[in-house]
Amino acid sequence: MDYTVTLHDAPKDLPEALRQSTEYRFRRSLERSLRSSDSVIEAYKAWRQVEETDVQELNEHDIFLAKQWQQAATRAYQEAFRELGECEAYFEIRVQN
Repeated sequence: MDYTVTLHDAPKDLPEALRQSTEYRFRRSLERSLRSSDSVIEAYKAWRQVEETDVQELNEHDIFLAKQWQQAATRAYQEAFRELGECEAYFEIRVQN
């Protein structure tokens, strides 16, 4: 499996090269924090499950992975946006089967 990262709602005048480098920094930071693209996907899926499921129905491993995702994603947002500054942009992550 693989995943894509797409920057949305960035400033309209953002050069394409800066958009691509921002997406790359986000992805690189996630993989550095979580150790591999497979681990990124696993943690992201666990986080999505935690967001959509009653906590009582979750196992400890999924909760652990979701917390790892939150920490890694926060760090990745900070690293990715360092050149953009304050804006309303966000990243969409799509897991590809």
